[in-house]
Amino acid sequence: MKEKFYFPSIFISIAFLLIVYPFTGYSQDNLIRDFGFNSNITTTNGTTYAVEVLNDATNKGKILVGGFFNIYGVPPGTSVPGKIVRLNPDGSVDNSFTAPTLNSYWGGAGGGIYTIAVQPWDGKTLIGGEFSINSSGKTFTNIARLNTNGSLDLTFNPSGGGTRDGGAFGKVTKILVLDPEKQIVIGGVLGSYNGTTIGNNKGGVLIVNENGSLFKDAKVTSTSEDWTGEGVTDMALAPDGKIVIAGEFGRVDTYLARRVARLNRDGSFDVTWKNDGYLGTGPSNHVTAVTVQPDGKILIGGLFDYYIEYNKSLGVTKQIFRTRIARLNVNGKLDNTFNYDAIAGTWLTRGFNAEVRDILVDSRDNILVAGLFTDYGGVGTSTGRIARLLSDGSLDTDFNAENFDGGVYAIAFQDWKSNGTYKSEAHLLAVGTFNKYDDVGTQQYAARFTIVPSSPDLSSSGGGGDPPTPTPTPLAKTISNFKVVKINASKNKLTWNALQTQTTYTVERSFDGQSFQKIASFYNTNADAALSYDDALSHTGKVHYRIVVTAGNNVSSASTTIEYTGVVTVNMLNGVSTNLALKEFVIDISISSNDSSNQTYNLYVLNGSGQRLLTKSLLMKNKTINETIWSTQSMKNCLVILKDSSGEVLKKVLFK
Repeated sequence: MKEKFYFPSIFISIAFLLIVYPFTGYSQDNLIRDFGFNSNITTTNGTTYAVEVLNDATNKGKILVGGFFNIYGVPPGTSVPGKIVRLNPDGSVDNSFTAPTLNSYWGGAGGGIYTIAVQPWDGKTLIGGEFSINSSGKTFTNIARLNTNGSLDLTFNPSGGGTRDGGAFGKVTKILVLDPEKQIVIGGVLGSYNGTTIGNNKGGVLIVNENGSLFKDAKVTSTSEDWTGEGVTDMALAPDGKIVIAGEFGRVDTYLARRVARLNRDGSFDVTWKNDGYLGTGPSNHVTAVTVQPDGKILIGGLFDYYIEYNKSLGVTKQIFRTRIARLNVNGKLDNTFNYDAIAGTWLTRGFNAEVRDILVDSRDNILVAGLFTDYGGVGTSTGRIARLLSDGSLDTDFNAENFDGGVYAIAFQDWKSNGTYKSEAHLLAVGTFNKYDDVGTQQYAARFTIVPSSPDLSSSGGGGDPPTPTPTPLAKTISNFKVVKINASKNKLTWNALQTQTTYTVERSFDGQSFQKIASFYNTNADAALSYDDALSHTGKVHYRIVVTAGNNVSSASTTIEYTGVVTVNMLNGVSTNLALKEFVIDISISSNDSSNQTYNLYVLNGSGQRLLTKSLLMKNKTINETIWSTQSMKNCLVILKDSSGEVLKKVLFK
């Protein structure tokens, strides 16, 4: 879960909450509208910035949504004076949660929420933004804590203060919680906290104790450069517990750090963060999103066009194009393996054409990106406010979410299983200012979609796989037409037809035909659906597959086990015609497979700017392809890419 705050100039928007469901059976991942969310009616009546999923045994997938709205549902709807609403998993209002009235930070009506965080040790909710809450003669400013029923928790920051200094003076844009310390990290554009000067209204990071008392502050300020100093926009916890901060700043305490930095758990600056002691090292513009991968690498997004690096030995700087998204290594240096083609030795894309607002990494290392953009790569590749990148930063062209008419500010996975321990990324929540999807405005302010993936979630595999599934109890109906086809050297495609609704399909794999391990699991609501799963497996021997089907009453049945052995070999040869005056170019392709099905392969030729010069489809017949392609165009320094029918790259060759 992430929440994003936007620093607008003049800005009028409407809010929209989206839920998307991963599902299989199609060749491309599309968002399909689901009319069940909130009974297919509107939701909030104002901008929505924050979403938090409650995947605990008490709430079972309920959703917290915060922003600058005051009504949920079709007017008159449900009044939401606290600018935060808790929803049931189906999008209806949970009336057991009622927050206190939020007023404008400057007095009078208004005010709103930019960030939500839930304390895991007691389930209480922290809210941050630009607001004031008046209670018991005290004023709580820009940050407050709510009890599990939504009422104001008076044990947090109990001094109140009665003035704007009784809390965070400025604005709070991000909150994190530290467990087991039971401390709270607050980021934003902060001038003071309960009267203690923090960042002279240029920004800051606070760590406060569970009762709201100040533990540590890190002054985040602008510098002599010409940026305005908008403080901290986003924060994320690294796997080692350190705190990564991002925004529009140039200094953390006495240390130079351009727009991205890392703090130790106690709030002190992490001196292992490498910036060469030079102010200019870092993104060229505002960073509005930060996410830390499981390996510790850091993804950043925002408004920047390039990353500035300083060569200390030469005393010079260079600008490296990283348009609104980049990845940093654990030490803070730019990761040159991200969105970089090692064979071509060049960058093939220029990133997004507008602001990135949120970044989320799924269990398959795919990178979901949300924002205001409509294009990736600068060559007209439509993306539509949510895009999915592969782990190397290249665009996943099998993901299609280009039908939003407005910005997406935050995204979060949602799922719930009765034992409270299983998170399959089966749902995706999105909030923002869009009011239509696919030119349909029936669910103007909230909609739910089915997302149809080419590869379902693998988060349940746990790397080495789950324990073997017990012998299932037979179901009256299971599946039909279960087949396995080898589609390339490292992928098997499983296909089958569903025969009943409201069932969970668990894909299991075995190398000995006896001990099966779960590799994926997902939910289906449609009978007679054609389902599929791509197993990325580098294994040349025998492999056994079966599908375990579980109905809503937890009664299960397993399909007949399929034993499969398949090997695909791909060879790519190139040659340049001796007639150099004509700039002729020859590509010889040889593909062989022991799979008898007629597979289709696609060949692409890209020039040094990433523009596609040639596309050709190749159909396999009798298990082989032998093809010679001639061109009269100049093909010097072009990259040739061969993909299989699922879009996986089989081979890349740079012709020089």
